[in-house]
Amino acid sequence: MIARALLELIRNPGVVAARVGMTWAEMDVREELGSNRGRWVDAIVEIGGGDDEAAPAWCAYFCWACWHVAGLGLGLEVTSRTSGSVISSWHRATDDERVDGDPIAGDILCRVRDVDDIDAVLAGGWAPGHAEIVIRTRADGGIETVGGNTFSEDGAEGDGVYIHRQTYTRDDPRLLGFIRPTVRRCTRN
Repeated sequence: MIARALLELIRNPGVVAARVGMTWAEMDVREELGSNRGRWVDAIVEIGGGDDEAAPAWCAYFCWACWHVAGLGLGLEVTSRTSGSVISSWHRATDDERVDGDPIAGDILCRVRDVDDIDAVLAGGWAPGHAEIVIRTRADGGIETVGGNTFSEDGAEGDGVYIHRQTYTRDDPRLLGFIRPTVRRCTRN
């Protein structure tokens, strides 16, 4: 029974990635030492592949950290090209990593902050963005997420990790799309 449950999680590690994010939200992870800093924020940035000393915007690092922690727990390695930039993460995603259809738990929601920037980014340009982890997609089209460097409402450049139950929909004009990170089983050298 336990082996079957573990095998199912290995097939869909996004469930674990979403749970990692939700756990950080339940722990009330918040910035403590100024903008983009704090004990947990620094750890999230480092786990996600960034340099905590630079005190970067950390929403994308949060998403990648959720995936790395999930992978560690399941004996998997994230093979996607990660980035602390939402837009760079979007541009680096392969066709296989971009979700065609409804997102599932663990997918990374990528959006621009200003709807006027969407065409430029879709054409390969850059603009400020924001990313969160999908918890689930509701029948009414709503997308529940958990995000870092956000507020309790819609917004980037916030102060912590929050769960968003009513913020996003599939027809949000700022939405670039979703990334489903790729993983592989860890092997011993």
